[in-house]
Amino acid sequence: MGFLSFTAWQFALAGALCAAGPVVIHLLNRRRYRVVEWAAMDFLREAMQRNRRILHLRDVLLLLLRTAAVLLFGLALAQPFFAAREEEYSDRQPLHAVIVVDNSLSMGYEALDGNLLAKAKDRARQLIDKLPGGSKISILPACGGRDVALDPYETKENALEALDKIEVVDRSASLLRAVNEAKRAREAVPELAGRIVFIGDQQQLNWGDLRSNEIAQDLPPMQVVDVAPAEWENTWISDLRLQDGLADVETPATVVVEIEHRGPSARRDLQVTLSMGETVLGEKTVTVEPGLGARQVDFEVVFNTLAELPEPDRPLFVPLRASLAPDRLAADDERHLAVPVVASLPVVFVDQFGAEGEDPIRGRIGETRPLRKLLAPRTSRRDAPRQLIQVRHITPDQLSQEILADARLVVIAGVHDPGENADVLRQYVEQGGQLLIAAGGNFDPVAWNEAAWDDGAGILPLPLGAEPIGEVPEVAGANVRAIQLSFESLAGEDVFQLAGIAEAELRDLYAEPFFFKAVAIEADQPTLDRLRAAEEERLADELSIGDQPLPDEPAARRRHLQTLALQRSPQVLARFENADRSPYLVSRQIGRGQVYFAASGLASSWSTLANTNAVVAFDRILRGMIGATLPRRNFAALERLTLPLPSEDPQLTVLLARPGESIADEPLDVGYLGTSAGSAAAAGAVQRGVTVTNLLARGVYRIVGRQAAVSTDPLAAADKPLWEVPLVVAGSAGESDLTPLARDEFDRLAAAANLRWIGLADEISLAGVAIRGQTSWWWLALAVLVLLLVEMIVLAWPALRRRETLLAP
Repeated sequence: MGFLSFTAWQFALAGALCAAGPVVIHLLNRRRYRVVEWAAMDFLREAMQRNRRILHLRDVLLLLLRTAAVLLFGLALAQPFFAAREEEYSDRQPLHAVIVVDNSLSMGYEALDGNLLAKAKDRARQLIDKLPGGSKISILPACGGRDVALDPYETKENALEALDKIEVVDRSASLLRAVNEAKRAREAVPELAGRIVFIGDQQQLNWGDLRSNEIAQDLPPMQVVDVAPAEWENTWISDLRLQDGLADVETPATVVVEIEHRGPSARRDLQVTLSMGETVLGEKTVTVEPGLGARQVDFEVVFNTLAELPEPDRPLFVPLRASLAPDRLAADDERHLAVPVVASLPVVFVDQFGAEGEDPIRGRIGETRPLRKLLAPRTSRRDAPRQLIQVRHITPDQLSQEILADARLVVIAGVHDPGENADVLRQYVEQGGQLLIAAGGNFDPVAWNEAAWDDGAGILPLPLGAEPIGEVPEVAGANVRAIQLSFESLAGEDVFQLAGIAEAELRDLYAEPFFFKAVAIEADQPTLDRLRAAEEERLADELSIGDQPLPDEPAARRRHLQTLALQRSPQVLARFENADRSPYLVSRQIGRGQVYFAASGLASSWSTLANTNAVVAFDRILRGMIGATLPRRNFAALERLTLPLPSEDPQLTVLLARPGESIADEPLDVGYLGTSAGSAAAAGAVQRGVTVTNLLARGVYRIVGRQAAVSTDPLAAADKPLWEVPLVVAGSAGESDLTPLARDEFDRLAAAANLRWIGLADEISLAGVAIRGQTSWWWLALAVLVLLLVEMIVLAWPALRRRETLLAP
C-alpha cells in the first residue's frame, strides 16, 4: 500500500509551511541576555536551576504539539487517500466510472437489433448495473450534445437518465479528445478509483490522432468496447457543391454531387435526387463501385423561378438538398447546401483604357475585357439588371477609396505601374477585399516591384524579376517562341477541375493557350523563407496589440506564429511548361483578403488565352473570390455560432427552426456583437446579433426575424417574416467510412499504453486500482483536537499543581 495523492495538495503544503511557524517563534525567543552581577540574585539562582530543565522540556513539548497540530490540520484539509493494486473486483469498493459513449454519425448505422448507439447504451447500462454501491458515474458523449455535464452522477438512476438523452450528432469522434474529457471528469472525484470505458464502433477515423506511440503513452488505463457490426456496407454523399461558387438568375449553374461507397459489392441503379424545398430539380441513376473514390454526378440548375429574386448587391441563399435511396446509415444519404444567388455585385476592372478609352473597332481593347465578358456577358444590354456583376470599368487615375468602398472584387491588368494606388489597394485587401493582378499591355515589372512589393508589405504576392520571359510576336518576329501551362501543376488545384470532364479532356483544354511573354516571379525558397520570417514579425506585432493574445510559453508562441505565417504564405497554383518551371499563377492572403497574380496577359498579344476555352478557369477563380466576400451560410456541426442580424430593427423577435421543423418557434436572444463596419461605425452604431447553440444535426436551420407581436403564440405571426436566414450544417464525409481499426494496429498502440480491447462477447472489467483511506481526514482532524487538548493540559499543569499544593493540609 502506498501514498497516492491529495485532493488539494495545496492545503498540505500550506499546513507544512504554517507548521514551521512555532519553530521559528521558538528560535526567535531564544535570545541571549546581558549578564549583570547582582548579589541578591544569588539567593534565586539555586531555585532557578532546579526549574530550568522542567521549563525547557515543557517548551519542547509545546513546540511539538503545536507543530503537529498545524501540520495535521493541513493534511486533514487535503483529504489524503491511498491506493493499492487489486486484481479482483470487490463489490464493497465504490468506484468512479467514466463512460464515454461514441455518438458520432456512424453510430446511427442500423443492424438487425437496432443501431450502434443503442448497442453502446446497452453495454453502458450493463456496466452501471454492476457498479458497487456508493459509486459515482460520469456519462460523456464523445461528440458533445445537449446538457452535457462533467460533474459525476451520484445515483445510477440519474446516470441512466443522462445516458438515454445521448443522441447521434453529425460529427466525428476523436479518441484523444474523449480521453482529455475523461481526464477532466476524473479530476473531480480523485478519492475514488477510476474506470474509464470508451464504447463505440472504433472506426479508423476515431484513432487518427493516436498514431504516435508518444501520445499513446500518455493515455490513462482504459477499456475500449467495440460494438461495430461484423459485416457492413455504406453509400453516402461525400460532397455537394456549386462548381463555380455562386450563381445568378440568368445563367445555368452546375451543382456537383459526389458519392462514395464501401462494401463487398457495387451499389447498382442508385437514384440520386437534387431538390430545392419540395421541388425536385433533377434525378439521375448511377452505379457506384466500392473503393474507387468519389463518383461525381452533376446537375444543371437555373434559379430564375425563385419566389423571391435577389436584389442588386444583396445575395439570396437558396438551400439545396441532394439525396440517395436510403441504406442502413440513412443520416449520410442526404446533404444540404446553401447556394448564394446574387445579382449586380459591384466589381471594379482597372486597365490601360477604361470604359471611356476602350474602342474595339480601333483595336483599343482593355486587358480586362475577357474577364468582363466572362462575368457579365450582357454588359451591352440594359435589360439584364440581375446578371452576376455590375461592371465598373476605369483607368488607374480613376481608382479611389470611394469606388472601392462596396466593391466585391478588383481586377487590375495591363497597367504600367500602380503608383499611389498600391497603398489604397493594400488597405482594401487587408479589410477583406479580393484583388486579381494580371500582366499584359504596358505592364512594367520593375515599376510594380518598386511600388507594390515593399519587402512583402505591398500587394504583390511575390517579387517580380526585371527580365521578362519571352517576347510578344510583333517584337520577336520569326524568333517567336511559345510556352504552355504544365498540366501536372494544375492537377492538384480545385479551380482547374471541371465536373464531368475526364483528365484527358482537361489536359487537352489547358494545352490550348500559348504564352509568348510573361513576367518572371521569384518563388525560390530563400525568398519564401524571408517572406515567412517577415510575416511572423508582423503577426507578432499585430497580435500583441490586438484582441487575440499570443501564448505565453515561448515554444507555443513560436508554433502559433509559424502556423499563421504559413497560412499567409504565397501559393503557386500553376506553372509554365518551360525549363525553369516558372510560376504562372500565385496567390497570397493579406490581412482578411486575398491577392492573385497572373504572370501573362489576358487580352493582348502576350498570350492566346482569351481565344481558348481554358479562360473558363479564370471564371471559376473570380467567382470563388467574389464568393469569399459573401456571408458564410454553410458550416460543419458545431456547438455555438454567433451571427449578425441583417437588420437593426430593435422591435424584432428572432426565432429559430431546426432541421425538420416547419415553424420557427425557438426564441433567440438578441445581443450586441461590437461596432459595425462602414458608415454606421463612424456614427457610433453597434452590430446586433444572435447566438445559436447545438448545431449538431445535419440539415437546414432557419433564423427568422419577425415584428414583435402582442400574442405569444408563434403561429399568430407565422405569415410574413421580415427576413429569413438559412444555415446549412453538414459534417465530415470521412465519418461515413465505417472501416474499423485493425486489431494489429490496436495491439501496437496497446503495447505503448494501458488499453484493453472488449469485444462483443467480453465483459467490461471492474478490476484495477483501488482507493483506500478516503476517511483518513476524519482521524487527522480528531488527532488535531487531541493535540490541542494535550497542549491545554500542559499549559494548565503548573497552575493545577500550585492549586493542589495550596490546598494540601
